Amino acid sequence: MYRNFNSDWTCNDLKNCECDVVEVLEVYDVCWLIVLVLAQVAGFETVFKAKREAGHDYIMGIPWIELFRFSHQLPAFRFTEVRYGSLRGCLELHHKSMPACLFPLK
Repeated sequence: MYRNFNSDWTCNDLKNCECDVVEVLEVYDVCWLIVLVLAQVAGFETVFKAKREAGHDYIMGIPWIELFRFSHQLPAFRFTEVRYGSLRGCLELHHKSMPACLFPLK
């Protein structure tokens, strides 16, 4: 999801924008999308978990009219406790579908 998106942006603005990875939790009352903001797990480029602020998951409501803030869907799978222990509940995103803004220049 584009952070601080503005409808006046040009293609050049999109190349340099900041973005957040979110998980759509539900469509509420056909007018809102409820999303969970995700944060990268330290030590992994493609593994994300729920972002927490003040001890709570960072959940946002996005009005349906702002759907243009979403870039694209990312294929992902959720880790389970049985197989991955400490990564339980985290999502691994398909690396080739991730936007470049998530990978800092090295």
